Amino acid sequence: MLKKGQTVKIISSGKIAAVIDVRSVQQETRYKMLVDGQVKWIHENLVEQYVDLENQIIDSGSFFIDSSLRDFEQFKTWLKLHKPFNGQIYSYLGSKTIFNPFQFKPLLKFLAPYSMERLLIADEVGVGKTIESGIIMTELMARQKLSYNAPILIVCPSILMQKWQYEMSERFQLEFTIHNRHSFLQFIKGVYQNATKRNDMIGIVSFQTIRSEEFIELFEKLEVDFLEPIWSLVIIDEAHHMRNSGTNSNRIGEKLSILTERLIMLTATPLNLKNEDLFQLMKILNPLEFDDFASFEGLLPIVSLTNKLRKQLTAKEIEFDEALKTITELKNHFQGTIDNHEGIRKLEMALLNKQPLSTEQIVRYERLIATLNPLDTSFTRTLKREAIKDTVIRDVQKLPVYLSDTEKALYEEVHELATELYLTLGGDARAIGFISNMPKRMAASCLPGVKRYVESVLQKKMFEIEQPLEDLEDELEQLQDSGQLKQLPLTIQLEKRLQQLSNSLQHLTEDTKFTLLSQYIEKLFSTIDNKRIIIFSFFIQTVHYLQQQFENLGYKTAIITGQTPLYTSKQALGRYDIIERFKKGEIEILIASDVGGEGLDFQFCQALINYDLPYNPMKIEQRIGRIDRFGQKANKIYIANMYLADTVDERIYELLYERLDIIHQHIGTFEPIVGQQLYDLQQQLSFGTLSEQEAIDRLHLIELAIEKEKVEKEQFDQQRHHFLGDEELSSMIIGISSNDRLIQPINALNFTKYFLQLEQVPYRSKPNKSIEFKLTEKLREQMQQFMKLPTMVGATNEFHALLKQDKIQLQFNIETLFENEIFVPPTGYWTRFVKQQLDQADNMYKLFSIKIQNTAPIEPGTYICFIHQIEWLDLNEHYELKAVLYNLSTEEITLQDDTILFERQITGSGEEFYEIEDIHAIMMTCNDFLDDKLQHLQNERNIELRSIQFTRENAYKEREKQKTAMLQNRLKQQSLNPVYKRLIEGQIASELKRTELKIAKLYERMSIAYTSELVGVLLIQAGE
Repeated sequence: MLKKGQTVKIISSGKIAAVIDVRSVQQETRYKMLVDGQVKWIHENLVEQYVDLENQIIDSGSFFIDSSLRDFEQFKTWLKLHKPFNGQIYSYLGSKTIFNPFQFKPLLKFLAPYSMERLLIADEVGVGKTIESGIIMTELMARQKLSYNAPILIVCPSILMQKWQYEMSERFQLEFTIHNRHSFLQFIKGVYQNATKRNDMIGIVSFQTIRSEEFIELFEKLEVDFLEPIWSLVIIDEAHHMRNSGTNSNRIGEKLSILTERLIMLTATPLNLKNEDLFQLMKILNPLEFDDFASFEGLLPIVSLTNKLRKQLTAKEIEFDEALKTITELKNHFQGTIDNHEGIRKLEMALLNKQPLSTEQIVRYERLIATLNPLDTSFTRTLKREAIKDTVIRDVQKLPVYLSDTEKALYEEVHELATELYLTLGGDARAIGFISNMPKRMAASCLPGVKRYVESVLQKKMFEIEQPLEDLEDELEQLQDSGQLKQLPLTIQLEKRLQQLSNSLQHLTEDTKFTLLSQYIEKLFSTIDNKRIIIFSFFIQTVHYLQQQFENLGYKTAIITGQTPLYTSKQALGRYDIIERFKKGEIEILIASDVGGEGLDFQFCQALINYDLPYNPMKIEQRIGRIDRFGQKANKIYIANMYLADTVDERIYELLYERLDIIHQHIGTFEPIVGQQLYDLQQQLSFGTLSEQEAIDRLHLIELAIEKEKVEKEQFDQQRHHFLGDEELSSMIIGISSNDRLIQPINALNFTKYFLQLEQVPYRSKPNKSIEFKLTEKLREQMQQFMKLPTMVGATNEFHALLKQDKIQLQFNIETLFENEIFVPPTGYWTRFVKQQLDQADNMYKLFSIKIQNTAPIEPGTYICFIHQIEWLDLNEHYELKAVLYNLSTEEITLQDDTILFERQITGSGEEFYEIEDIHAIMMTCNDFLDDKLQHLQNERNIELRSIQFTRENAYKEREKQKTAMLQNRLKQQSLNPVYKRLIEGQIASELKRTELKIAKLYERMSIAYTSELVGVLLIQAGE
């Protein structure tokens, strides 16, 4: 317990205050203190004793250092946890995922100086956009920019909601709630009442739910009623669904962008920098930067020139004249708006003088140039071949099925029924065409499955689309919503016709297609080492039929369809338990429908069989992408495609799968327009509505479209680095795992050992670098108090498994995790808990004596080194470490970055005792020296700040002007509903207020501020 007069630090803000009074109520203590000119009572959990390191040193008058090199290593870990200084990444190795440095590229863009924290991630399929989003969230939570107290929302297709929930929980310990219409309305109601339930704070909702007119109107009302963002972060998956201007999806995207502080959009659909689709997404992402297509196109040469200039400045030898030419080109493109830019003028003068730039100057000018490039921190794309070193070979086999005469007759009978169905039933032509074509597709998939379906139709006297078919295509969603696709009644004539077909199917005793499949699987199992095969089918009946047949043959099988629950219950095994058993080899053959396999990853499997061709040929890449993705260890994957020979099925396969080579060309990742053309052609071939020449002509047009897409895609991927400046970022990403500034699992392990020793808690180290110890009552109570801290609410998820046990086994490295061990991230809540306990007990050494090798710019001699943490407050806040070196012999002072801590070769411990005559004077001199340097840096950064403020203020005003004009045009409509008219008037008023509020916040800091905190002192002996 603290006493009156003691100095404390408020944990959440870092502010220093003095205790005025102490009060204990019901075993809880509160402290009365003066904070920001106000007297407040603050709970004991929210403060900690403040230790003034400067006073400690001054009081000593000399150095008596009893710390060891081991203590110094723990200090460095403590320092990394203290604040996220430049280069620190708390999410590094912090999840249950295979480490891939390229998955940190979006995070680095998001954290970049002056980032507006709005990012479009357009990575290729298989790189891991879900993981990248989780990494960003984990990092922001560790930096206390996000929490469970500020709403977070994920928007995705309904079929992916459970995958997102599982991935966030299993890999990142983030517990999301899945919303339906009712629960999301309740959440909005809670927002209005300022009474949102904690469990609803981070949620997932589907496109299908929120793109209705009901929610669009609700979001428009939210826009009027709330000037501040509702969500701290919104993530939109499959964002390309929002690219069409004027659609409900596009409109809801625009509203979400206004109502969130941060935004991440994900798409695997390739985008062309000159394509309006990309502009539409960027406009949703950040309407301030990307307000109209003409301006967006005009940005591209500016983007290219800024990256060119950055490259010129970071070259080993700067070509001054070339760099000056680039600046002149930039000024021309800006049409005079940056001619008087103070920072640009200073850079020009430096280049004209042709004097080498210091590292500090280069970094500063790089930051300045980046502010002129809005795409720099707004867009990122990684190709699979970049993220995955070894390209997987696709071994594609075709398996034509030659039906017996009996089967062929039944197949023809089904086709005749389909034609009759199409001609007999009335209603929407597209809906009827879709339903009447379904029996043909089903017959091509599995004749025994047709038998089951016909029996069901006869029993219900109704054609039901939902019973046999899970996957309604996106382009038919409107028909589905209107109810036209759900069911159609039987006529007397069709019922009679179906009964005849049912009688014929009763005599079906053979299945040539399954016989061929079982023979191929037997052969495949003798070829591959990885004895697992996944089979995809379009129809649920086929999935169930195949499972029964394989079990009769003695294979261990399982199925996953859209009806398979996410988690295991008493009634059924859950998807993820099925996947885990499949991964362990307890299941040999997994049979999945397209919807069942959507969003699931099977990179541990190397063989896939398409038992039938997808309804949409673009789906084939989605199926293959389940196994051909990051984490696939096999050099070769096996893909087999089955189709009926001498039928329209074979014609579809020959034209689309062989001639267009859909699988090897990865056409499933091409632009939606190509996908629509392929889909339409497949349906027309299936219906038989095209002549041979018409089919060839259509195919030729698609071939031309594909070649055009391939050229544009290749051009974009080649120009990516040119436009986005990714080359330097990529080199930094590749070296991320060797960065000594990051906390490694071994650092967290040693930090834990250090803490347990001080707490006198026995522990046992294990060969796989895990640690086992008993959770004492004291530790348990300390952890429970830690979880009550406002900024540590998320610790509940991590601590839940720990607090359930008396003896716990912690593992900080997911790659060496054994059974019964609990994985905790190296920078997770446990490690932060350890740091907090060490801080409260003042058990961390801050004074050290070390010996280092002398390398430039440090000459041989003895130095005292003051380590300062600098906090910069501009539009965001960021931290860096500075080392002030004082040579005790020459009295020379130099300023160093943090390399003295993390990159110098330490050769041993230094002197334990060193007499210093006037340490107070030395410290004051060094403080003055540091302050002079920081003020100079502050002046330089103020130039950047003014540039950003000027640019954003103009963007805010222009955006408000355009939106107001658009809304006023709506008001002029004579037939406008009075209620809607009042809503528009409210939007106009809110838009003006929101703009004024943003501009006011923009200028809250007229000048960049900084604070300096002494965090450590080193006595350094640099040897000869």
